[in-house]
Amino acid sequence: MKNDEKEKNLMKTTVLGLDGADWKILNSLLEQGELPMLQKLMENGSHGVLNSTVPPNSPPAWASMITGVNPGKHNIFDFTCIDTSYDKVPIDAMSRISALPLWRIMNRFKMTTGIVNLPIHFPPEPVDGFMICGLVTPWSAEIYTHPPEISPKIGNPGEQWLIGKTLVNGGSPEAFLEEIKQKTRIQADWIIRLQNEYQPDFLFAVFDGTDKIQHFFWKYWDKTHPRHPKRTSKILMESISAYYRYIDSCLAEIIATRPESNFFIVSDHGFTGLSKDVYIENWLRQKGYLHLKETPVTSAETRYERMGHSLWNKLAASQGLKTALKNNPISRSLISTFKERLNEKRKKARLNQNVDWSQTRVFFAGVSSQSLQVNLKGRESLGCVEADQYNELVREVLSQVRGIIDPETGKPVLQAAYEKSEIYHGPWSQNSPDLVLIPENGYSLQEGFPDELVTPSFLYGMDRSGGHCPEGIFIACGPNIRRNPSMMNAQITDITPTVLYLNKLPIPDYVDGSVLTDLVDETYLASNPLEITDQITLSQSKSVEMTPEEKELLENHLRALGYF
Repeated sequence: MKNDEKEKNLMKTTVLGLDGADWKILNSLLEQGELPMLQKLMENGSHGVLNSTVPPNSPPAWASMITGVNPGKHNIFDFTCIDTSYDKVPIDAMSRISALPLWRIMNRFKMTTGIVNLPIHFPPEPVDGFMICGLVTPWSAEIYTHPPEISPKIGNPGEQWLIGKTLVNGGSPEAFLEEIKQKTRIQADWIIRLQNEYQPDFLFAVFDGTDKIQHFFWKYWDKTHPRHPKRTSKILMESISAYYRYIDSCLAEIIATRPESNFFIVSDHGFTGLSKDVYIENWLRQKGYLHLKETPVTSAETRYERMGHSLWNKLAASQGLKTALKNNPISRSLISTFKERLNEKRKKARLNQNVDWSQTRVFFAGVSSQSLQVNLKGRESLGCVEADQYNELVREVLSQVRGIIDPETGKPVLQAAYEKSEIYHGPWSQNSPDLVLIPENGYSLQEGFPDELVTPSFLYGMDRSGGHCPEGIFIACGPNIRRNPSMMNAQITDITPTVLYLNKLPIPDYVDGSVLTDLVDETYLASNPLEITDQITLSQSKSVEMTPEEKELLENHLRALGYF
């Protein structure tokens, strides 16, 4: 079907993402009548659990949501990947992505689009409409929007758009909360401003404050968390609930500007309590899968890293002590200097400099992807595992890793472990990590070699008490959405085909997801037959490429955020 032959649908579609939003929190507030906008959408539409990718990691999850396919087809597995020389390099997601995102399909059919704050998006691409990039945007980027003239109007992205600078710079929890609220207000204002100016047929906007606040403030909301404080300030104790109430009011403002629209409220994954880090590299070394070079430099790096872990664990355990130290100008300067030295040590202690690759058979692929990689001969530059040994080694490691026990509880730290062929399919499956590990609730896999295999969880010197779980949310409401009070069950890949169908657009035949017909109005279903097309194909898009300068900015940015 030619683009100009497609009748343009007059009904608009709005997808509003709440990164990491979880039904546990929503339900507790809905029961008290504290989320009136979301309550109204649910009462007049449909809702349910939106199951994430495996693992429930934001880059592959958002990519699956906007393409309708599993990571083996869209080729996005993490924020970073490890190249054949064992260097961790940033993913240029929007040039790497191998399935057309929703807005590119819509632009093909002459529909206008507005894309705002998608976490995997940078640099901006020319669209028929507008775009503001999200999480991976370098804080110092001069142009992070389309049209480009929007960027200077918003201002420096690190100061005026992206959440996280207070956290990375060692600010107090209260200051971080204030930054989250301020940036959320800025994001909502720009969504409304651009929506009113452009009136796009399709609006896709993400708020990532939900993810940030739950990572570091979950223990205050969850009374069952091992580190839930008995006494603390009301601001901290109410932080998550207050933010959800604030987001509800922001959603109401945006929704009011698009009265003739079908609305979807979605999250890329859910959240759960996190209390412990598992140093999987330690386990790999103990089992003989990973070998380190025995050099004085390595020993010094390891001692320095252990000292850093010990210091920050003690500070994380005593919020009052940490606050007091930061309020003292002398101790604040010492802490800042120490953190800079520690970061420099960690930069020098790169994986490829400390590992004896001639003897290492398996290594940790990354904190974000929670996965292991085989050091395969012919694929990795110093690979030592022969191709005919690969399958046997993978089965052996899977059997062994499932038996990792928390010494404190005597229980397994992993919920599941998979080889990649069990969860990914498609032309890019070979780019995925070899083994994907799913920790039990409460655990996260970390890199490094402290004395203990399992330690309290932390990041940036703050107590990291919340982590991802697969069960996200979706709420749908609008003229073409039926009222369905029952809790539905959907896959994250179902969003793209459902949105395309509601816009009377053909669905690519490679899509893994299905149209959620149980939430579509019966009259619309009866008068609009499903259309599948083979005219839209999987292909690695190169419509937007990073310059070398942008790649360097992105790497430095992801390093600051802790992905390197």
